[in-house]
Amino acid sequence: MISYKKVSRVLQNPPPKDLVDLYNEIDARISNHTYCVTEDEPLKYLDEVNVKGELVGKFCVSATSIQSKYVAFVLGKNAKTTFPNDIIQMFFNIENCYKMQFGRIKGKKIDGCICLIHQEDENFDLQRVYDSIYDL
Repeated sequence: MISYKKVSRVLQNPPPKDLVDLYNEIDARISNHTYCVTEDEPLKYLDEVNVKGELVGKFCVSATSIQSKYVAFVLGKNAKTTFPNDIIQMFFNIENCYKMQFGRIKGKKIDGCICLIHQEDENFDLQRVYDSIYDL
């Protein structure tokens, strides 16, 4: 959990407090999910198989970002699996006072998604947001 006080110290123009609260709520739900990998270097754990030799469907939070106008989550998973339905549904069930933008990240072995939540009239360029998160 990140406090609004900490966010407002770091960002000259912090996002609204309710957006930071929503970020914390989503982050906690994701991190506490049975299939969420929270270990260091989580991408190494996405290939876990069950006793039948089937991929378990683990996923991880690859990155997050809190900016003046939005919060973003980048999730990663094995390309042969899907995200748990309840995790994806959680993003689509946020209150309608927020806008949610969702984009797929394609990969050969590891892929994922980016989810951006904001209250702006405009839509953000998800590729640009992704690049800024990873300093590309």
